[in-house]
Amino acid sequence: MPENELVAIEPEDEIDLWHYASKYYDPVKAREYYLRTRELKGRQGKQEKLSKESRQRQAEAKTYVREQVRTQRTAAQKAAAEKQQARLEKLRDTAQATRDRIVEKLEALVEKLKADVEAEVPKPKLNEIPKSASPRQRAFLEKQNARMMSEYNNKLGKAQDKARKASVEARDAAREEIKKVGTDLKAAVTKAREEYKVQRDQIRTKYKTDLQTELKNIDEKVR
Repeated sequence: MPENELVAIEPEDEIDLWHYASKYYDPVKAREYYLRTRELKGRQGKQEKLSKESRQRQAEAKTYVREQVRTQRTAAQKAAAEKQQARLEKLRDTAQATRDRIVEKLEALVEKLKADVEAEVPKPKLNEIPKSASPRQRAFLEKQNARMMSEYNNKLGKAQDKARKASVEARDAAREEIKKVGTDLKAAVTKAREEYKVQRDQIRTKYKTDLQTELKNIDEKVR
């Protein structure tokens, strides 16, 4: 058998090993994981000076730790992605709710302006012309009715122009508000994506550093 080949040892052949405290490393679980996967990776240089049993223990530890780091990194990435998705959905929902409020406010104002016009310029009650009216009476009443309608139409036109101007101003203001909502949403989404990118990089760096530290500790402390 080649000198650097890693061999499995039975539980009764195991010796006490000097391990270290780590959230990734558990010597018992590392051994169980190793026996399941059989992914043995030898180490050159200093590790060749170790006993076969120590080399195997380190191989078990490294295989297990790599899997633990990968699992926790994946969980952290998934949690970050879900949080990001929820954040983006909340931003969009909030923006849509704001747009809806602006539109509802505008529609309510338009309806109020119409009601104000009707209240400000009530339609006149015209004279009823009886069938029995003489030509002179009919002409007089028709003239009165025409004058009242002329005054009504004149006042109504002015009130409607005033309301129309107010409506146009309100629509322009609403359009600007909605435009600002869109601009603010775009800026918020951009910021969220930039922060998420930083967070992903931080997660990647953290677990890469953790793995390097764990592998170093295994080389130095696991025998």
